Amino acid sequence: MTTLLSLIIPIAIHFGLNSSKIEEYQKLNIENTAIYLKDNPDCKLYVIGYSDLVENSDKLSENRAENVKKEIIKLGAHDNQLVVIEEGTRVQNYEKNDWNRVVIITD
Repeated sequence: MTTLLSLIIPIAIHFGLNSSKIEEYQKLNIENTAIYLKDNPDCKLYVIGYSDLVENSDKLSENRAENVKKEIIKLGAHDNQLVVIEEGTRVQNYEKNDWNRVVIITD
């Protein structure tokens, strides 16, 4: 099944240095994801947490991904629609180091 999310860039939730707190300005992305999942109950998304080379923390990337998942579920999505993966610093998606303080939601 081709979803709208697979036709656009992945959703990115950015974080501050050494933080897993979701900032208010990032919540629109989370709310849009929850709406999409409620409208598409058979859809499954991956919530992938990362940390930058300064932070170098698998636990921090996992906490970020878990916090995003919890917020999406609070807004009405089902737990079984979301798979959390922590990448820590194993994958650095962006050349700019601090951009890797991120959770990416993708299908």
